[in-house]
Amino acid sequence: LNSSDTPVFKKSNGLFALNLAKRSGSSRFILCEGYMDVITLHRAGFNYAIATLGTALTRQQAKLIADYADRVIIAYDSDEAGQTATRRALELFDKEDVTVQVLQMEGAKDPDEYIKRYGPERFEMLVEGASSALDFNIMKLRKKYDINDPQQRADYVNKACDLLAVTEDPVLHDVYCGRLAEETGTDKRVIALRLERSVRKKKRQKAGQKQNELDREGIAGTIKVDWSNRNNTLNKTFLQQQIICALVRDNYNYTVVSKSLTEDSFTDPGMKEAYAAYRKLADSGMSVDYTTLGYYLSDRAKETLAMVFARNADTVISTKDVEMYVNNLLTAKLSQSEMGEKSLDEMKERLDRMREKKK
Repeated sequence: LNSSDTPVFKKSNGLFALNLAKRSGSSRFILCEGYMDVITLHRAGFNYAIATLGTALTRQQAKLIADYADRVIIAYDSDEAGQTATRRALELFDKEDVTVQVLQMEGAKDPDEYIKRYGPERFEMLVEGASSALDFNIMKLRKKYDINDPQQRADYVNKACDLLAVTEDPVLHDVYCGRLAEETGTDKRVIALRLERSVRKKKRQKAGQKQNELDREGIAGTIKVDWSNRNNTLNKTFLQQQIICALVRDNYNYTVVSKSLTEDSFTDPGMKEAYAAYRKLADSGMSVDYTTLGYYLSDRAKETLAMVFARNADTVISTKDVEMYVNNLLTAKLSQSEMGEKSLDEMKERLDRMREKKK
């Protein structure tokens, strides 16, 4: 009896027969839609079958399966609802470290009906010949197009290349390009070029998604410093410390910082010393980490740097954050003491930068 959720029973967190499947010794699981499918499979000797608890597959369940299995074979119903559920499951497993295959059951609606009609031996052959997630998606895509029509054939090849771009395995690319070429009568080299374009697009999308995640997690969205008080020395010291911390954590940030900042941009003695040492190492082609930079700093600068890193231990500093720090440091007003230390030429250069930023 599948009851409603209670404080001790959450359907979205559990899997039917997982307690048995994880003791089966198998590194693969068969994921079914219903309890009766699982019971029939276990009775037929497939003791690594599991099912969701009367709900669609959830992110938590996908993670749970990946904890216990290296491979999962999706054996959902062959009707439209089952195929829709299969596509959703593939999306969830895409983020897990597990190989996914899809069972294609011709002549039966589900595993229970298939075994009763054709027997366990034939089902075993079906399991061994389960198609990959890519094969499943391309097969579903193929049914949407009439490849005898030139435009639809071109659309099919383009969409198939977009699907293939999810993997960066060059061997798989070559295999599927050959299949598509044979299936559609299209030059394999043309398909390979189209696939390469899809792969580049997918990489750009992933990079954009990663940067968006960093931006959401970064300190820029939650920082509480009063940036309107530009004369506050603590604010400028904080900016300089965050910039150095970001540089050491990710050397890529140097391309952002070096375009705008020189050693004279740093008014804090310790951070100025750190930036000078960092530039010297980075410009010589060295990878700069916390330990390497420490060798070139005075004890006082090292103590300050240690404090900065401790303060940011649980803080993500994204590239957007770094750009913000640099911009605010460049446009911050000079304190009276700083103005006294600057030459007329240096002050003019600083004012010119501020005007350029405001433009």
